[in-house]
Amino acid sequence: MADMVPLWQCPMCSATVPPQVSQCGACRTILTLSDLDALMNNGDVDPEQLRKAIAGFRIAARKQNDFNVQYHLGLAFINLNRPYEALVAFRAAIFFRPNSKLLQAAVQKLERHVANLEASLQEVGASVQRSRPTILVVDDSRVQILFVSRVLEKHGWRVITAFRSRRNALIASATAGAICAAPAR
Repeated sequence: MADMVPLWQCPMCSATVPPQVSQCGACRTILTLSDLDALMNNGDVDPEQLRKAIAGFRIAARKQNDFNVQYHLGLAFINLNRPYEALVAFRAAIFFRPNSKLLQAAVQKLERHVANLEASLQEVGASVQRSRPTILVVDDSRVQILFVSRVLEKHGWRVITAFRSRRNALIASATAGAICAAPAR
């Protein structure tokens, strides 16, 4: 009896685990914020189990929103590599425990990670926009413009549109740096 270890339930899958364990053996969820990088790169996690846990935490938050609900919701999101949603949940958890230094440090690191992600996405988006050829579509029919634009976009073109007038075509061309070939009238 003296060597018995008290057991604890995983908040994600309800499996029984020792209380000091950092990762659930059943659902593979990392249960601490001590290594945020490991959390965001947890490829072993059972995503279906975490989706069920997230649904349960959201229901619980509607009934009785508290630190544990928001903290575990954040852990579930970060284990699924969904940093934006994790950040929202962890910020809500801080509301309930504003003096939690570990949680504050994790939120600050996660905020930097999200900012870096956003900067990377902006760079990639700008690079993709620059690398795609640009074409200007001008027509008297909005339906034709829409149809032609969609076809061209599917084939990798960046499409700028102008409706009806040669003046609009020239303005669109000048502002986007596109080449404009206006039909003779």
